[in-house]
Amino acid sequence: MIRQLIVPLTFAAFIFHASLAFGQSTLPAPLPDQSAASDACKSGFTPLRAEAEARGKLIKAASERHAPPEEACKLIGNFRQSEIKMIKYVEANSAKCGIPPQIGDQLKAGSRPPKEC
Repeated sequence: MIRQLIVPLTFAAFIFHASLAFGQSTLPAPLPDQSAASDACKSGFTPLRAEAEARGKLIKAASERHAPPEEACKLIGNFRQSEIKMIKYVEANSAKCGIPPQIGDQLKAGSRPPKEC
C-alpha cells in the first residue's frame, strides 16, 4: 500500500512546486491606471497560493516520514481542494486580472487526483 502512495505523493509534490512557480509569475505588471485592480488580484490570489503551499509542505513532510496511507490520502485531498480554489479564482478573475486563459488550462491539466486514494 505504501508503494502505491509513492506516485501520488510525488505527483502532489510536483504540483505543489508547479503552483509555486505559477503563483510567482502569473500576474503581469499593471499599467499605471490599473494599480488598484492588480492589487485586488494579488490580494485575492495570494492567500489561495499560500494555502496550497502550506498543504504541499504537509504532503512533503508526510512523504519524508512515510506516513500511513490514510493520512497521505487525506493530505492529498486537502491539497486538491486548495488547488480547486486556485483554479476557480483564476477562471473567475482571468479577464479582470489579465491572466492568460492557458494558465487556467495548465492548472486544470496538472490537478488530476491520484487514483490510489
